[in-house]
Amino acid sequence: MTKPLWESWAEIETSLMTADSLLACFDYDGTLTPIVSTPEEAIATPQVRGALRELGSLEGVVAVVVSGRPVKQLLELVPGEALWLIGHHGLCVRSPDGEESSMVDEETATKALEPLREIGQRVADASPGLRLEDKGSGLAMHTRNASRLAAKDAAELFCDEAQKLQGFSLFRGKEVYEVKPVGFDRGQAILALREKVAPEALVLYVGDDTPDEDAFRGLLDLPDSVTVKVGDGTIETAARYRVDDTHDAVDLLRRLRALRGKKG
Repeated sequence: MTKPLWESWAEIETSLMTADSLLACFDYDGTLTPIVSTPEEAIATPQVRGALRELGSLEGVVAVVVSGRPVKQLLELVPGEALWLIGHHGLCVRSPDGEESSMVDEETATKALEPLREIGQRVADASPGLRLEDKGSGLAMHTRNASRLAAKDAAELFCDEAQKLQGFSLFRGKEVYEVKPVGFDRGQAILALREKVAPEALVLYVGDDTPDEDAFRGLLDLPDSVTVKVGDGTIETAARYRVDDTHDAVDLLRRLRALRGKKG
């Protein structure tokens, strides 16, 4: 059963502060920044970027920002020199020293999406407010700024065509329909990173949307992990705790930085 985070804070606070090592993972859009009309408008405040940088510099902490965005975009938004970055929902990983790895052949995946890319772009061009985001090895149809009828029609066509593709998965997020290569997700990426850099670490994961549920479910086998759903308490989630909004998520980031600073 999912509990309000702050009602359990005294217990959680002790675990987060005393753990010998901590893998602290935060989703970006909708968690560290509010959901806005277009991805370009989602800019983390200087205070959030500063808190991430400080958290990542603390001894015993591996700080991670996770996103559906490509790693290249994340580097423009957060202090990559202090953080591990997981992009494209787990398909790409970048270390603080700049080493990058990909779980798929980007060129092959990009080429395989060409038919859907052409159809998606035609649909987006025909309806004001629709936007096709091209991630190379993935595609996302954004419907937030379109009329409800246009959004419905575009979603049906995009999803029908996407389901014809072999080797790709389709999921629905907040006003977005996204296609990405199968075989890896946020939960698998977090567990792989933990095994690589901090096998005994306590894991904190904070996120707000459908792809974050992969991480919440993936961490269920780690009984001490702290998984936090941001947002609507009426939506079912595999997370252990909830907070109301991005203000709470950023407050958690700040508290975490202060707690681990005391430990150091």
